[in-house]
Amino acid sequence: MPERTRKTCHHGGLRDAMIDEAVALIAEQGIHGFSIAEASRRVGVTSAAPYRHFSDRDELVAAATQGYASLLLDGTWGTGDDAVEAAVSRASAAAAALAAGWPR
Repeated sequence: MPERTRKTCHHGGLRDAMIDEAVALIAEQGIHGFSIAEASRRVGVTSAAPYRHFSDRDELVAAATQGYASLLLDGTWGTGDDAVEAAVSRASAAAAALAAGWPR
């Protein structure tokens, strides 16, 4: 898989950027492969920066899950908007990876 381009995070957009990257990473690597450090590296911030918005890894995963659910519930799925469709597809893969790694 080709390396994703490094994102730059502007002031005020870190929380959303981290949620988006969490969804992408969970979709790619599964829940056990997700780390705040890797998401931070991909977003272009220090590994300490996300802790201004999230108390721990689980809180970031919960926010990513909530964002995915919101896309489905607010009716944006199926609108024909390619960006939304791609985001929901990534989030769906992340949800499947999360479910596969969920403690039983």
